[in-house]
Amino acid sequence: MILLCGIFAGVTVAQPIQVERSNGSRLTIENYSEHLATALVFLSTRSPETRLAIDEIRAANDRSRRRGVIFAGIFPNSAELGEEMLRFCQSYGLIFPCYRDPERNATRALGATVTPEAFLLDGSGKVVYRGGIAGFTKALDDMIAKRPVSVASTAPSGGPIDRPGPALAFNDPHGSIVYSSELIFEKIPGAPVHHASSITEASNGDLLVTWYGGSYESSDDEALFLARRKKGQRN
Repeated sequence: MILLCGIFAGVTVAQPIQVERSNGSRLTIENYSEHLATALVFLSTRSPETRLAIDEIRAANDRSRRRGVIFAGIFPNSAELGEEMLRFCQSYGLIFPCYRDPERNATRALGATVTPEAFLLDGSGKVVYRGGIAGFTKALDDMIAKRPVSVASTAPSGGPIDRPGPALAFNDPHGSIVYSSELIFEKIPGAPVHHASSITEASNGDLLVTWYGGSYESSDDEALFLARRKKGQRN
């Protein structure tokens, strides 16, 4: 289970937190001293408020992840299985680890009430901020600057954790991978060996392929070859 001492009152000190990976295995978060700060953000794939805030959350992580702050997302809705959580993270470009809290142990321990809701812990495990995302990003700036957190914890607004909504559709911004191939040549007289091909699109839309070939690799007769396919042509 998750062991976390006390409900937030400005001086809460966190003990080891056990969360669940997408595959159901457990992970314990306890390495607070290894980082300048630990950011735990409660999220939901089914919360419209989470989706509205996700750009700001992602930007906060991008700004702070190389400055000693470790992010983790916590999904407390037991109906959101690991696959749904992973699809959400991929669709919205989250590059920090995300875990499930299906039994809501972390939720109760930290006193989280809505999604999104953020908790910022210092290197000793003390909760120095709890609340909405706007105040959270300001608290992060204080931590990165290594000054006392000046913004007060706020009452967050969002989707109630104890009343999760129905599943929402995902927008896939990445689309599907589409590719094709074609043979540029079968044989080049006097050049049986070819290496290091590369392709690029020219400014006018033509495709350019380059490679080098010759009698053998590093031979004196090696030459650089180029093939062009004009824009709109198949061969």
